Amino acid sequence: MKMLFYGLIWLVAQTLFSLAFGAVAHSLPPKAAIAACFESAARTYRIDPLLLIAIAEVESGMNPLAVGLNRRQGKVVSEDVGLMQINSSWFPFLKKKWGITRENLLNDPCQNIYSVFFG
Repeated sequence: MKMLFYGLIWLVAQTLFSLAFGAVAHSLPPKAAIAACFESAARTYRIDPLLLIAIAEVESGMNPLAVGLNRRQGKVVSEDVGLMQINSSWFPFLKKKWGITRENLLNDPCQNIYSVFFG
């Protein structure tokens, strides 16, 4: 039963990545590697991996290179980066405590997934 569950997660993640990236998939980490990160983070933090996949789908459309700008009265006040859309208000803490930079969050989807839990 457990193998079937993780197989389903794999299939869902792979399908979402295929739909989201199409032609640009060659420049991204292998889909299997990112799917494994969802599974690993979920296992580490004892949550359902489908929850993490759902968050990534809603926040970035499964795009590890996504950058969202948050504006107030026309001014950019913060940004959300990567697959899980980590807000820039967390950057100082992540850098000081874990050595994680904005570039890490954009260039390493697995780090981005795990960083959801570091705050």
